[in-house]
Amino acid sequence: MTDVSRITIRETDNGLGIFNPSRVHLPVALFLCVWLIGWGAGEIFALWALVSGPDLGGALFLAVWLTFWTIGGIAAMSVLFSQLFGSEKLFVTAGAVVREQGFWKFTRRKVFDLADVTDVRAASAARRYGRQKTESSCGIEFNAKGATHRFGASMDEAETAAVLEVLQRHLPAGKPERQVLASTIA
Repeated sequence: MTDVSRITIRETDNGLGIFNPSRVHLPVALFLCVWLIGWGAGEIFALWALVSGPDLGGALFLAVWLTFWTIGGIAAMSVLFSQLFGSEKLFVTAGAVVREQGFWKFTRRKVFDLADVTDVRAASAARRYGRQKTESSCGIEFNAKGATHRFGASMDEAETAAVLEVLQRHLPAGKPERQVLASTIA
């Protein structure tokens, strides 16, 4: 375990676990809370209008509108819950790298064979400050199964460096005995 600000890194004999809680963007979270109050009022009003028996054309319009309005509200709630309660987890074991992202029971899990994980690096992001464009590292990228995958997009540079350092020790390319084996095969 390290003293990195928000993230938790646990190294055991069985592998590595990294827990990265979501960062709350206060303006977005406040906006979504206010918007969801209005959304709830609109949902109740539309349901009441639909049940009170408008003409067929009005009922059809309200049913279609209510469908899309409900989908939009669910999407907004998932963004809000993801910011407030979400997390990313990365596990490295003897045979796999597992990446989980989500909140509560709503998580997505991807499992990669350890041998398929290559080119682990700090992801760079271009940021603009006024007219000046800067590059900074934010999160980890790695290649697996022919695609680039990301972990920890909300991590700052210090967190990224700490995670990258510990990942290098647990991945095959970072273990001295595997480096020697790879050099004797080549």
